Amino acid sequence: MRVCDLEHLRRSGWLEPVHWVHSGWQRRRDVPAVPLFGRGDLDVLLHDPAIDWTAVRATPRGRPSPLARLTTCTGADGE
Repeated sequence: MRVCDLEHLRRSGWLEPVHWVHSGWQRRRDVPAVPLFGRGDLDVLLHDPAIDWTAVRATPRGRPSPLARLTTCTGADGE
């Protein structure tokens, strides 16, 4: 999965970080923190019929993400 695919999920509200951390390799704290996501949230996304993960994984660099057309999540349960 490309970084832009992850950003599409975050911007649309389908995936929210549960915590932000600085990793051990980040020597400077002016570098943005790294988002951490809940395993359950990722499992729900993996089995969501609205997402064609085969197409997402097959999309080459420089091509639009299939996740770009996801609608914004409005509820806590994704509906």
